[in-house]
Formats: sequence, C-alpha cells, structure tokens
Amino acid sequence: AKEGRAKRMSEKDMRNTAYHEVGHAWISQVMHDLNKGGDPVSKITIVPRARALGYTQSLPKGDRYNYTRDELLARIMMAMGGRVAQEIFLNTVDTGAQNDFVQAKNIAFKMVTEFGMSDLGPISVSEGGPGPFLGRQMAMGSDAGPELKNKIDAEWTKIVNECYQATREIIARDRDAFIRVSEELLKKETLLGDEWLALYSGSECATCGEEVVDKAMEKCVTGDCRDENGEAHEAIVDAATGKVTPAPTEAPKDAPAAAEPPQDAKAPEGNK
Repeated sequence: AKEGRAKRMSEKDMRNTAYHEVGHAWISQVMHDLNKGGDPVSKITIVPRARALGYTQSLPKGDRYNYTRDELLARIMMAMGGRVAQEIFLNTVDTGAQNDFVQAKNIAFKMVTEFGMSDLGPISVSEGGPGPFLGRQMAMGSDAGPELKNKIDAEWTKIVNECYQATREIIARDRDAFIRVSEELLKKETLLGDEWLALYSGSECATCGEEVVDKAMEKCVTGDCRDENGEAHEAIVDAATGKVTPAPTEAPKDAPAAAEPPQDAKAPEGNK
C-alpha cells in the first residue's frame, strides 16, 4: 500500500498532509475535552481519497440539532488548524487549506447574518440569489445597504481572524508532542481513535485546563500571543489584519509613565 501510495504523493506532500491533518485533530480534541464545542477524533489518515490527500474524522457522541456559539467557533478553529500547523512546524503554506477557508468563512458569515452571534446583534440579512448557501458567493440582498454590508464583512472577518489567533495559541503550546504525533501519523499513515488518543494524551494540551483555552478564545484584545519560536508575548492583535503589536505595560500609579515605543518598532509576528 505504501509503495503504491508513494507513487502518488511525494515525501514533501506526505509530511505537509500529516501535519495539516494533526492540526485539525488537535483543535477538535482540545475543544472536545474542555467541553468547548469540539468532537472526539475517531480517525486521521494521510491515505489519499478522491481529491483529498488526507482527512480527519471527528464525530459527536450523540445527535446534534442546534449549534451553540462555542461549537461554531470550535469548527472555525478546527478548519484553521491545518494551515496553522503547517506555518508553525513546517514554515510553509500551500493550497491544501482552500476548502478549510471556505468552511470557516461560511460559518462566520452565517453567525453574523443569520444566527445573531456577533457584535452586530440579532440581525437577519437575506442572501442574494437562489441556490444552496455553500454553492454561491456570499452576496447580501437588497435589505442590506452599503454601510451594513461593510459592517457585516468586518464582523465575519474579525471572527475568522480571532479564531485563527486562538488556534495558534493552542497548537503552539506543546511543540514536542505535536511533532511526535505528526511523525507517527507520517509513519503509520492512519491513526484510529484509540491510537490517536494514546499519543495525544501525553501532550501538555491534554491537561492544560479550561482557563488556557478560555484565554486563547478571548477576543484577542490582549493575551499570551506567541511568535514563530514559541516565545510568549503580551500583545494586542488587530482582529482585521492579524497584526501583532506589543501591549502597553501599565505603569504603577506612583511611577512616571513609560515612554511610548516608536511607531515603527518591530513587533513579534503572531501569524504569517
């Protein structure tokens, strides 16, 4: 099986796919374990199927008829996990995350325009044109004027970028464990639920506690943002652009205010 597969995928593609899929699984498992909306992982594989070079299967333990905000955010974060893992561990990006971005965008857009799960409040904006939502551009109907359309675009973009930053926070916590799991997947090609859980359970993220994820899922006003070397920085994240800049340090009341850093001071990079 491996010999036939090697003819279809290069070593580089196999490694990219392994880290990408573990990124999806990592976030889903973390969010499940802490009751933040994720589902337990039942299978990860890098054996190609149809147009996919690999896939991660995570299934809820029971039927689900409605989704909470946490559950939708967890799905956006899971979608972002693949690209984030490639950026952090392989220092590369490729086109494999295209469908992930489409999913994240669609969920965030519906949160804003249909579910009332954004700072715009309980609004409902019709979409332009007939047909299923996933198969068309996210155009808004005539009941949304230019100003509201701009606000909606800003809101769903903010949600996606906040989830992206939170995903980076979680995946960067335990690099050694993440690499160990990814390399094991690369070697075995498929990990079933019990195998995955045994490997994942040895990671810091498996016991990091709810407060860690709560902090990562804050609106990225301030937080423990990490650069490409895993170093923590108190930072402010621009939700629209993802740009990270140092957070101002609050001076003691009796002490003179610290001088502001120059505007062109280089900030630690929180994402690519």
